[in-house]
Amino acid sequence: MSDRDRNRAGRLRAWGANCLLVAAAFVAVGVALELGVRAFDPQPANLYRFSPVSFYEPIPGARFVYRRREFSVPIAYNTFGMRDRERRTERGSAALCRIALIGDSQVEAKEVPFDSTLGQRLERGLQQALPSRPVEVLNLGVSGYGTVATRARYQHLGLRFRPDIVVYLFMENDPGDNLAKDAMLYEDFGDRLQYRKLYDGRIPISRRLVDGLKHRLQSYAFLKFRLEEIRRRPSIGNGDPPATPTHDTERVTRLAIADLQDVVRSHGGELAIVQAGTRGPDMSAWLRSSCADLDIPFLDLEPALRAFPEPVRWQYDGHWRSAGHRAAANAVLPFLQDLIRERDASPSPTGPASRRLRQER
Repeated sequence: MSDRDRNRAGRLRAWGANCLLVAAAFVAVGVALELGVRAFDPQPANLYRFSPVSFYEPIPGARFVYRRREFSVPIAYNTFGMRDRERRTERGSAALCRIALIGDSQVEAKEVPFDSTLGQRLERGLQQALPSRPVEVLNLGVSGYGTVATRARYQHLGLRFRPDIVVYLFMENDPGDNLAKDAMLYEDFGDRLQYRKLYDGRIPISRRLVDGLKHRLQSYAFLKFRLEEIRRRPSIGNGDPPATPTHDTERVTRLAIADLQDVVRSHGGELAIVQAGTRGPDMSAWLRSSCADLDIPFLDLEPALRAFPEPVRWQYDGHWRSAGHRAAANAVLPFLQDLIRERDASPSPTGPASRRLRQER
């Protein structure tokens, strides 16, 4: 071997050794972070699994305690992966009034005990208001979902229950989510969205490995929550700062809402939208106008939340406290009673909303 070849081989060995040292350092830092988090700041469990329909979903039957700085709440998912009591897809009684709550973490409500959630408060309130008929309020919410993922979950799971009324709890971050992680769930053709599954066959082993690491690594949850708190910090106590919705977020979200309405109506249900969060008057006006154009019943919760005499949100986490769910239920309950009376008095609305929206353009 020539001197030149020996020098090249020596450089390669040195480069390989340096790479191993860097890799070992990263592993050591990761192990130290994981052990430190487990010892000094244990994180809540992350019991979601990959879904080819909506990217991820709660693991059916999972049980854990969701701990954050301000609360510690036992969480249980039923056999359908809903934070709800056990439900049956069969209606059982022709008189049953079945309502589905759909949306993101505000609906899933891991921050409060189950009996304090909006869904359970509405179920109890409607049972008292309508003693002559059974009422169910299903909780189909999943943390982090935008309008697109919410629609996918409803079509994949919610339709199995054939609800009479579907209430979409709209949050201010939903339009942004539709152009972020939810964007993998559709192709955008300008005047319509083409929905797709992420995988048509078996879920790849690599995907299941990533899910397993997310479930078990508390350092992952620690970094995720710290980033969320940093992003939310300027708005603590005052809500998110006003921001004008962009044309793309408005367009995609409106198309997704219209498509959601089509799915709901295709099985005889009625969609209603309740605004539970906004980034300012421009977003509120746009959502109200969109609902009017699509003939969707609309309720703005913001005035009721602002007027409630108790703090409605956790200071650091940002989600509703039990008081927030109580304030929301007080406002939504008469809204739902009106919808039920109107539905009992007249046939369900029909006609594809997305087609009507495209005709209006």
